[in-house]
Amino acid sequence: MVPDAVLGLQVFLMRMRAVLKDIRRVRFVEREKNLASLDRYHLTVSDICERLAKLGPEHYVRGPEKDYDGSEGSIWFFYHDEFGTRFYVKLKLYEINGSGRLKIISFHD
Repeated sequence: MVPDAVLGLQVFLMRMRAVLKDIRRVRFVEREKNLASLDRYHLTVSDICERLAKLGPEHYVRGPEKDYDGSEGSIWFFYHDEFGTRFYVKLKLYEINGSGRLKIISFHD
């Protein structure tokens, strides 16, 4: 990863952790795969937020990428290993009225 990309990743992780301190600023996308993983591993959205706060550069897969819908913010991809399973994590930071928000697009095995 080139230095600018490393800095971008560090900024993303820092901003994400700040947003995660207030779960009201987090939107979990209730896709079938996401909900099935919540059920299968007995996780809540709060549990997922705790795990996301621990993500580091070693969990990075790729990004940032523009959202296909053209909306503000970039999508970042990570993995999280737990329960002997690798979870696919897809996140997007964006703002509403100057307030940072996090969309959890994917968190599933």
